[in-house]
Amino acid sequence: MNHRPEPQHAVQEFADAGFAGVRMRVTDERGSWVGSAGVSELGAGAPPPTDGRFWIGSSAKTFTAAPVLSLVAEGAIGLDDPVADRPPRS
Repeated sequence: MNHRPEPQHAVQEFADAGFAGVRMRVTDERGSWVGSAGVSELGAGAPPPTDGRFWIGSSAKTFTAAPVLSLVAEGAIGLDDPVADRPPRS
């Protein structure tokens, strides 16, 4: 990983604005960079780890809704169709 003050400054601004913790990964023509700011858990002093897994919370709903609404627009499913009536897609 290379030294990148710009994205580190950006994650620090999020933490300073009130976010508990922020982790960011950048991969571009200059290589890869990963950094964090804030805390990994409210009430704790440890910074967010820059490796491993993390909870995305309510953001998962957006990642689920987007393809479902695309299937509705295509007519492949109805918005009110029960999920139990659909076989898994391969």
